[in-house]
Amino acid sequence: MSSAARFLPSSSRTASATRRRRAALCLLLGLACLPACRASGTAGEYSTPPAARVASVSRVILPADGGRTIRVPRLMGDAHALWSPLRVREQAAAVDYTSLNLDARLDMWLAHAEETTVRRYLRRLTEARRGTTDQVLRRAARYLPIVLDGVRRQGLPVELACLPLVESAFEPRCVSSAGAAGLWQLMPQTARRFGLVVNKDTDERFDVAKATGAATRYLAYLYNLFQDWPLALAAYNCGEGTMRRAMRQYGGRTLAEVVRRCRDDDTATRALREETLRFVPQFAAAVLVLHKSRELGLNETPLLPRLSAHPASAPSESAPRTERRLAMQGSPEPLAPVRIAPPRMIRRP
Repeated sequence: MSSAARFLPSSSRTASATRRRRAALCLLLGLACLPACRASGTAGEYSTPPAARVASVSRVILPADGGRTIRVPRLMGDAHALWSPLRVREQAAAVDYTSLNLDARLDMWLAHAEETTVRRYLRRLTEARRGTTDQVLRRAARYLPIVLDGVRRQGLPVELACLPLVESAFEPRCVSSAGAAGLWQLMPQTARRFGLVVNKDTDERFDVAKATGAATRYLAYLYNLFQDWPLALAAYNCGEGTMRRAMRQYGGRTLAEVVRRCRDDDTATRALREETLRFVPQFAAAVLVLHKSRELGLNETPLLPRLSAHPASAPSESAPRTERRLAMQGSPEPLAPVRIAPPRMIRRP
């Protein structure tokens, strides 16, 4: 014992000894756990895709049903490059698509007030980020036959096969910062609701055919709910509950009315995010790129079949089967068409 320690009270000497014993015990426990940590591997080594919500600060995903933490795949680069918010210098540049719109049927999807946004995104896709668009179209050619088959099975408009271009840039294994995954960017709860298996061992959102089936059933259900394709598309992005609340808040019967009143609202109290407000114009630009790829100088072979002059406004032949299938899967929403006005008719049962 040092000469200084001899003059300390006995209680102080006892506390100091206790702290030293605790520090030694912690060191021994750490050394004992080191081999086990090495044997378990690193967080980046995983055999199954992520399944649930994202902790964006640490860039990890927490699997839906437990399990160890795994890293987020970084496969959203192309989608972000093509569809991120327009920069200030992009606001002034646009591409005139009037001659391309003669048989592209954009009127059924888009309000006239949003055409400027379409032109700006079209310029980005065909000029500013042409290299990325070419790469994405080569990837789209691989998956479009599967997507088109799923869209036709549900009796949906062919244009909806363009939706994965906006959602994932046709990258079937991408995961967003919100936890949406796959070609159609389905959230875990939506995927399970429409028949997919999503757990710590299996995630069928990464199966292109199965995910297409779930996404097209969801789109058919949304049209049944809103009886309007622009509203159904926007609800695909934000969720049907959010869209119904926005319609009640703004008293709008169409997406154009909801968007206009939402943009006039204070940013802090808006019912819809900016991502949702620009979602349908982005979809319209995607339809032009895939349907008119030859005219735009992007692809020699047309990627989409010729669109009919009189599109189906609702799920046709397979709609009754779709409704029965959704009912069997326990969808919590009513499948009968919902009246949009008066607002009280939109309330959940």
